[in-house]
Amino acid sequence: MGGSGKKWRVMESVGFLVSAIRSMRLRKARALMFYLLVEHPHSHRTDKLMDLFWQDAERDKAFASFRQVARHIRVALVPWPGVQLDSLPGGIALRLPKAGHVLERILDEVKARLTEPEPDTNLRAVLEIIEEIQGISGSFDSWLAITKTRLVQGLQQRLDA
Repeated sequence: MGGSGKKWRVMESVGFLVSAIRSMRLRKARALMFYLLVEHPHSHRTDKLMDLFWQDAERDKAFASFRQVARHIRVALVPWPGVQLDSLPGGIALRLPKAGHVLERILDEVKARLTEPEPDTNLRAVLEIIEEIQGISGSFDSWLAITKTRLVQGLQQRLDA
């Protein structure tokens, strides 16, 4: 179990989140992957995602772009066994080896590393990703601002505990 146990721990870490997103060439793919990770374990309706990411685009163009982004994410996730983007009737869902909320994992991992001599570069990388994916759409930027606030508040709560 030693090797597979290590693989599971890596996929639960903030490092996995950063690596998975950074491996994606398309900016909207990085943004959608970040959204799916943060909102995990929920499934998402395609029309809601199209409104969130392609709010001003024509419906046909938005759907074609959505399909391209979803395909790009699927290809990028191949190196991570057990992590995949599932198609559902009218939607998609991200499958991870362990259920749970990714934001909570990020915060728990950051708190656990506070006693280490080196700063947590993964938290910095997550904040950089948030900055990189801003500007996708007004709706997405609003969600992103709320998510960033949740991240900062959650970190404050853990530091105060």
